[in-house]
Amino acid sequence: MLRVKRAFEVQRPFTKIPNEFLDDSRIWKYPAVARAYMLLLSLHASRRFEGGKEELAAALKLTTRNLDAVLGKLKMLGMIEGGVRDGCIELLPMFDQVPLEEPEAEPQPEPEKLIIAEVEEQPKRQATGLSQKDRWELIKQAWNKHKPESYLQLDGSLNLPVLIAIETQTKRLDLDRDDYDGFIGAVLRGAGADDWWSTKDMTPAKVFGFGANLDDKKFFNVEKLYKRGLTIERKEQRGAANVEAIRRRQEQEFRQMDEVEAAQAESAKKLSIEYDEIDAAWDKTKKEGWAPCKRDPLVCMAVRFARERLEVTESYEEFLRKCFAGYLNEQLTPRQFADAKLIHSPQWQQAPLVDSYIWYQKENA
Repeated sequence: MLRVKRAFEVQRPFTKIPNEFLDDSRIWKYPAVARAYMLLLSLHASRRFEGGKEELAAALKLTTRNLDAVLGKLKMLGMIEGGVRDGCIELLPMFDQVPLEEPEAEPQPEPEKLIIAEVEEQPKRQATGLSQKDRWELIKQAWNKHKPESYLQLDGSLNLPVLIAIETQTKRLDLDRDDYDGFIGAVLRGAGADDWWSTKDMTPAKVFGFGANLDDKKFFNVEKLYKRGLTIERKEQRGAANVEAIRRRQEQEFRQMDEVEAAQAESAKKLSIEYDEIDAAWDKTKKEGWAPCKRDPLVCMAVRFARERLEVTESYEEFLRKCFAGYLNEQLTPRQFADAKLIHSPQWQQAPLVDSYIWYQKENA
């Protein structure tokens, strides 16, 4: 029993307080303001109070010092207009009770439709020429080929309820009616990758169902395993494609390396022949007493580059004959006469080899 203690006489008159006021959590944050507002409600039915500051403070049982703060808070909450300075306080009618309208009855949801009912509403699939016995043989082959190790081997004669269940599952997923290997393979691939499904002793009936009257859970399980199996298959295909792409790229790189090496070998061979030609031309055309070239790579390279810079098309023998004929100073070594560093510099025309050729061309023009 709940007993309420009170220290006042309930027979005395009560102040009426709107329910909206009692339910407004904003004003109850300020107890003194709430009390003042209730007193204002009880003072005048007209919602207007006119008088001086002392008179209003006495009516609200406040000190004149606290009156301004309480009225300011009420005005901030939108509950009064005016103030003591205006000589009039008016309670706003924001808490007037508004008749409540009866809410409209919410429409009851229609009972959820079973998946099997949706499957039965789908158009009947066309016959493809396979008998039930033929279909069962394809199902057995696909099951035994793709099943996880813990699943039972499928043998024996036609199990019509299992065949009907598999037909119903493929019809719901809108799959090729005769592609049992693709459908069963994807479902079993997904089951083999699942921690729960892969460890059970499953039969086709436990995976696909038994008969045509399948519950929603069976449809959802098969769909989940089928989609997971397709995802695994695509990943495997991408992995195989990546391996093949890597193999082709490596093969192409090896072929390119072979081509580069062959080209380098051919270039080296041509360069060797060219250096032999330069060496022979040097010995034939050099001044008397000068040292032979001895196929010095730096000397041969300098002669070759000088000839290219001068855009000479004549043979090395004719080119070097003119270079030596145009040189009139003291004897030089092969590397001094064909200075590779100087010929490869911006001052290449000052190299003895080049300068002598240019002088010879001018004198014999």
